[in-house]
Amino acid sequence: MNKEWALKTNSNNIIIFPTDTVYGMGVPIYDEVGLQLIYQIKKRPHNKAIVVLCANLEQAKLLVEFNKTIYKLASFFWPGPLTLILKTTTSYFQKTGKISLGIRIPKHPLALKLLNKYGPLQTTSVNINGKPPLNDYNTIYQIYHQKVKLIYPNDCLISTVSSTIVDATNSKLVILRQGTITQAEVQKIIQS
Repeated sequence: MNKEWALKTNSNNIIIFPTDTVYGMGVPIYDEVGLQLIYQIKKRPHNKAIVVLCANLEQAKLLVEFNKTIYKLASFFWPGPLTLILKTTTSYFQKTGKISLGIRIPKHPLALKLLNKYGPLQTTSVNINGKPPLNDYNTIYQIYHQKVKLIYPNDCLISTVSSTIVDATNSKLVILRQGTITQAEVQKIIQS
């Protein structure tokens, strides 16, 4: 993989890489061609949004707005298996037209290395829509090696549980998907 990878938008830029939850399938944040290819490969409905993974809070702050409560949650659980759906910044909205965005910082050395090098990645689990995520490198390679640019093996143990998703676009936080982080844990941090 070379430096131009993050800049290309006219070819298949999809990479598959391990995260701290499940394997991710991702493209550079503004690569709409690659994103559409992911939807096609996964047979995913276009009304289902895809999460953006970031390397750090500085990257995330360029994309979404943080209030005191959200900053507290992010500071406690990131890097880690918590996805926050937040309102987008004005600049991100102007580039994409999206008013909200699911965002997360994974706790996996390779994922963080890629995100630090190439910037935020639009990412989703490796599976056909509605099926369980695949987490075995050999299985993933057999199915996807001709459909994506690169597949990274995993040297660290990862979970088989997807991240907890919290919708924080309104004043009342709503857990949309229960992962390893529970509602009680989220509430405990908010109230601390």
